[in-house]
Amino acid sequence: MITSSNLDEEIPVKCNTDAGEIFANVEASISLDLPWLQVSDAHEGAAAVIGGGPSLRSQMPILLEHKRQGHKIFSMNGTMRALHAAGIRSDYYVMLDARPENLKFLDNLSADEFLIASQCHPSVFGLLSPLNVTLWHTNYPGLVDKIGDRECALIGGGTTVGLQSVSIAYAMGYREIHLYGFDSSYAGESGHAYQQPQNDNDTVYEYAVEGEKFMATRWMARQAMEFQEASRQLAEGGADIYVHGFGLLPQIAKHMSVETVALAG
Repeated sequence: MITSSNLDEEIPVKCNTDAGEIFANVEASISLDLPWLQVSDAHEGAAAVIGGGPSLRSQMPILLEHKRQGHKIFSMNGTMRALHAAGIRSDYYVMLDARPENLKFLDNLSADEFLIASQCHPSVFGLLSPLNVTLWHTNYPGLVDKIGDRECALIGGGTTVGLQSVSIAYAMGYREIHLYGFDSSYAGESGHAYQQPQNDNDTVYEYAVEGEKFMATRWMARQAMEFQEASRQLAEGGADIYVHGFGLLPQIAKHMSVETVALAG
């Protein structure tokens, strides 16, 4: 099992955007007349949080059933486009990355509400300005000093948009949370369920969990490691986390306590 004992040395956290840029983006976004994400009381609704791992390709019929049952779909990055192609409209779309290149993920605005991190580039807010946008804040060092004492949810739970989307769903009151496409590893040559050329040159390493070997980038492995603690904390807070699909992270979930996380089909 991947543990945190030496992972910070082997897989260091490295932000893809300079802190100065992040804080400039935050200052720009908080000046906008947008609602801020708040913490909601727990309720009986269910959420499906959709990552972009290769196993997502085979899960679309299950996601259609989630929609039929009235469960809320949270997409991120390229998954909104993939879901739209399968006839599934996202209830929420989450963006975390501060780089302007992330505009490319917004070529198909197939979501009812856009949950955009305050660190995102101003061009993202410009594109989405006519739509239903809610601002949310990460637990980024120093960010609290920028946003002041205005009441809001401060989201942590990991360094990836996938894990922070799970935390957002929890903050919005969901206690039944299903994860799809959270493979955190490759299937053959594919690291995603769709084309994502910006990751084509990522270096891939081998990781083993209980005798099973997986190929993954360092950020994928870190997500799998961070999931272990994040899911335990959410379980302690009353959440039921269900992991669907295959890959490094589902394999880890399989060997965690059944009181913490369940492995679905």
